[in-house]
Amino acid sequence: MDKTFVSTTIIPQPYLVDVQTRHAPGEWYDRPPEGSAVLAMCFRSRGRILTASGMEEFSPGACIFHTPDFPRKHGSDGEGFCNDWCYVAGAFLLPRLQALELPCNRLLSTGNPALFEDALREVKLELWHHDRHSEQMIAAALEKLLITVRRAGDLAGRLGGGNSAELLHYPAFQALRTRLINECRRNFTVAEMAASLHLSPNRFAVLYKAFFGVTPYATLLEARLMAARYLLHSGTLPVKEIARQCGWSDEYYFARFFKRRTGLTPGEFRRGITRRAIPVPERRPDLPANDSEPGE
Repeated sequence: MDKTFVSTTIIPQPYLVDVQTRHAPGEWYDRPPEGSAVLAMCFRSRGRILTASGMEEFSPGACIFHTPDFPRKHGSDGEGFCNDWCYVAGAFLLPRLQALELPCNRLLSTGNPALFEDALREVKLELWHHDRHSEQMIAAALEKLLITVRRAGDLAGRLGGGNSAELLHYPAFQALRTRLINECRRNFTVAEMAASLHLSPNRFAVLYKAFFGVTPYATLLEARLMAARYLLHSGTLPVKEIARQCGWSDEYYFARFFKRRTGLTPGEFRRGITRRAIPVPERRPDLPANDSEPGE
């Protein structure tokens, strides 16, 4: 694919960014430290790379941020390798890496080979159609990219240091979670969800909690609560109908749950009443205290 070159105030000339760059078998990228830019990469295949720990194997979804003073050496002796990458001014990127506690010159396993893709495509689009807002849009895309990598690092930590076999399931779990939120009125079972991902119910439940910090049922409850708040705020449907549309078969259970979570009854919320005397629970809102999990 064509690489993009541009001169900007954020990233000094020459600026390079590319997605899905394919390297031939036996090809190695081998350059000494140069310039003042950070080289950010996410690999889509296997190979070897020089890191602060020496030569290491990388696998799909591994990413790295090379500081300007670090030599760049990576490649593959086998089938070649593929990666997404960009050069970013160190003055812009290094403080942000430090603030997010993202390591430099060390591999970070994410399990998502396309982790950089959306952000880098947005950067390329802004460079191709540059206007007076492009600098801010590029900066925002890069900021989002770093936060995405930080999240991936946090996830790897929860899984015990980046077990790549488990991380490879993450994109499918993200898609399932989106489905739970969009179809929250449905009563999903753990067995059904596990089967859709070709996992045992036990394994599915463990991975879901590891990935998102909550159970699938807690995700459903959170989505139902948000839907109920919207309907109470924006319409005149009876509470019973709102409960039904949001997935509750019992309006009284819904009303009790709503008050426990918000400190207000559905009617009070609709009227905009704020009772400071009613405390809002301090526990995590996505961890209901007394709600059983059907289908487990």
